[in-house]
Amino acid sequence: MEEQQRIIFHNELVKKLLKKHGIIEKGDFTLKSGKNSKIYISKHKIFANFELFNAILSYLTLTIMFGMQTENFDVILGPADGGTILAAALSIPLEKDFAFTSEFSGGFYLKSEYRNRIKNKRVLIIDDILTTGNTIKQTKAAIESAGGKVVGAVCIWNRSGEIRLDDMTVYSLVLERISE
Repeated sequence: MEEQQRIIFHNELVKKLLKKHGIIEKGDFTLKSGKNSKIYISKHKIFANFELFNAILSYLTLTIMFGMQTENFDVILGPADGGTILAAALSIPLEKDFAFTSEFSGGFYLKSEYRNRIKNKRVLIIDDILTTGNTIKQTKAAIESAGGKVVGAVCIWNRSGEIRLDDMTVYSLVLERISE
């Protein structure tokens, strides 16, 4: 339980904040993954609201700095597009290099500049919402094919309900399994 508490740093506090700002919508939704959900997280509303975005960045920074404890990394990388916004913003207070993947034909790849930047480096993946884990898995594969080593992943909301994705730990502000 201690590891799970360390990995899910701000669950109820962040959910309350997201509800207050109308980010959590209720209804019948078909997610990008094809899964059905009674809850939809309007992630783009987070990025459009300075006060909320700043608060989420603060919680993510705390989670990375204090929740991850022993994991160290050189580069923070976000998949297009929400992860890219988060990684760019977090690279400043964390004083880390930044990179991102681009999406093409349903997959993720690294442009040559970023491939060179992550070669032989420890990389932390940051994404907005995790549902199936497919985006993080594809991003991890792109990083490894460029010679980088993934040390973990961080997200705002983990809808998979799992703290492990393959061989990596996923740190999240909110962990709540979606129900179909």
